[in-house]
Amino acid sequence: MLTFTDGVSRDSTTPSESCVVYGEESMESWVARDLTANVGPARPDVASPNSSVLFRLLGPFEISMPGAPIPIPSGRARALLALLLLNANTVVSTERIVDGMWGERPPATVRTQVHVRVSALRRFLAGIDDATIHTHPAGYRLTIDPGRIDLATFLLLARKGGQALADNRPHEAARALHHALGLWQGDALGGINAPFVTAAVVQLEERWLIALANRIDADLALGRHQELVPELRALLLHRPMLEIARAQLITALHRAGRRADALVVYREGTRLLRDELGVDPGHALTQAYRQLIAPTHPTTRRGDRSLAPPGWSVRRPRPDRPASTRAVTQPKPTWWRVNCATSEE
Repeated sequence: MLTFTDGVSRDSTTPSESCVVYGEESMESWVARDLTANVGPARPDVASPNSSVLFRLLGPFEISMPGAPIPIPSGRARALLALLLLNANTVVSTERIVDGMWGERPPATVRTQVHVRVSALRRFLAGIDDATIHTHPAGYRLTIDPGRIDLATFLLLARKGGQALADNRPHEAARALHHALGLWQGDALGGINAPFVTAAVVQLEERWLIALANRIDADLALGRHQELVPELRALLLHRPMLEIARAQLITALHRAGRRADALVVYREGTRLLRDELGVDPGHALTQAYRQLIAPTHPTTRRGDRSLAPPGWSVRRPRPDRPASTRAVTQPKPTWWRVNCATSEE
């Protein structure tokens, strides 16, 4: 699903607006409110404490209660429910539903078919508390507690982990990001066949990759380089052009005392980028190589430049400021760019 062109362009730090398929505005606003509410340590739970029905999008699409899944309507009704969940608490226009469900050649009776499937979903959701489809002049809105949707919980935990990492709190970052990634149970939106799925999966997998890169950076900062080596090798086996993962593997090998192996990984990456894409290594890979060939041996002292993952920098305190102000700062995530040219709003 993903087309990586890292090394070709690094001027994009966020997904293109044309790629936004799910209700990012509504979910992200919920995430922002939750972050400012200071609700305490991140938990791996998908649902809020007072809800028992869980809507899972990060893997095979399913709705479940403790101990048992709930049968979901099949066909386009099933796809429509997933589309509304991706845009939870946001009005989805009828035109967008038609495009996402039928593509470029909808039938002449398409609006009637949308109405029929919405009615079927309303009957299905009648037995689930606080999950209601409302009619709007422009379309339909599924009102639901975002805490019941695994995607919303993933976004919250990933944001908390990324913020903790930027604030040089690697233990908290690793805990939140491990929980966030643990919500994934396979390929997102599994079992749904509709035109909107391809573009949605591309963007969801991009979010997964960003969370994964941050989690690995947090583990590196905690000195878990030995455990990361096999994981990063497996990741590169499937995504050999992913420069950030290659840079992280070089760093992990270097800190494990395997400098020769790290040099091999760098040279393999450089050759692939030049032979396959015709580009030179990007910033993250170049920075990892510079640290690799530096005369000083890597250390794990807090605040030391070698503690920072590739592409990061360490702010040194000014003489008039206490040493406790030292912090590791994270650059914007310009490691890859996802080709979303085919996605539709």
